[in-house]
Amino acid sequence: MKKLIIVFAVLMTTFGSCRESIKNSSSSKGDMKFQQLSDEFLAGYLAWRPELSVYLGFHEFDGKISDISKKSIVMELTRLKLFDQMLNEFDTASLSTGMHYDFSILQCGIKNELFNFEEIEPFTRNPMTYASVMNVNIDIKRSFAPLDDRLKSIIAFE
Repeated sequence: MKKLIIVFAVLMTTFGSCRESIKNSSSSKGDMKFQQLSDEFLAGYLAWRPELSVYLGFHEFDGKISDISKKSIVMELTRLKLFDQMLNEFDTASLSTGMHYDFSILQCGIKNELFNFEEIEPFTRNPMTYASVMNVNIDIKRSFAPLDDRLKSIIAFE
């Protein structure tokens, strides 16, 4: 799980820097199309994993909990497969060198997630997966907001 967090923290940093390079250079349509696709993927990725999102500093997810019901897991797996398919069909020749590296990183990250869901099956084989959803340490340890706001987030979470 820690490796996964590190991988996606790197992805977030990479894509954040990509935005700046897109604004500062004359980018191709391929770069812009990939940037839009990657932004859409990351928005869904973070929304399905609000605990990770808060850990990474996206506090619009404070007080939210992952829906790890069977239906939600199937929907996330379907979403991952859809993005994997879109990346497989993407014209990588239209990407700049930097964006091509970002493309490869995102594609590997999605394949890793698919492997996790389909082969490792943490939702059916590891009960600690469910225990980690109830973790409020981030709200307690970090003072990213006034204590009253963090307490309200913990109450909403619980």
